[in-house]
Amino acid sequence: MDNAFLNSLKVDIKPLSAVQEFLQIAEILKKEGIDISKVKQKIGGRNEQRWTVLSDAWPDGFDLRQICTKYPNLKLDYPIGRKINEMSKILNGNSKGYKISDEEMAKLQKLFERKKSANKELLQVLRIISPDFTAKAESIKDLVLRTNGKAITLGQLYYDSFISSHTRDLLKQMGYEHDFPLGQRIIRARRLVDGKIKDDSLSNEEKEELKSYIGISRKYSIEK
Repeated sequence: MDNAFLNSLKVDIKPLSAVQEFLQIAEILKKEGIDISKVKQKIGGRNEQRWTVLSDAWPDGFDLRQICTKYPNLKLDYPIGRKINEMSKILNGNSKGYKISDEEMAKLQKLFERKKSANKELLQVLRIISPDFTAKAESIKDLVLRTNGKAITLGQLYYDSFISSHTRDLLKQMGYEHDFPLGQRIIRARRLVDGKIKDDSLSNEEKEELKSYIGISRKYSIEK
């Protein structure tokens, strides 16, 4: 048979990233009734400690053979403890060496029940909606943040057709509803980039990114 024809039948399957693999295993653990946020990262005595592997995570009473039959790709030597440690570092702002999408970050935060600061939430929302503004040659900086004395919500962007249906679906999937106080968050965040208030939850790079989206108070008005 012609080699070119055989090659055309091959499916290009991309390997999972480290974050995707972790999230996939976490979902399996959840289905089996195991809270991954409570899995110990290391076991053993002071001089004999090692990272927990997946087989260590299963409590007594779980049938490992049956579980492996249900999930053939499950590797019981998967270093779950080390991966939990690495994912925690990502949540704390150190994602060096990892490619992670906003959707994956949201899943990690939900998995470990981490509450984002108000400005981190705003930054995540701005990252998601920014391409829609760029596509319409509009700027988030020029948004009217307050009308009739009331700050705008995320839902008002939907009504004004600023946001695509794909973006709306992604925002909803990540937990951002119509009543997200977008105007109020931007007004407060401008005080942060103006240097009037502090927020230690953001790195300097994140503060600069936030500033690039919303601008500074003296240049951009709240109402028009």
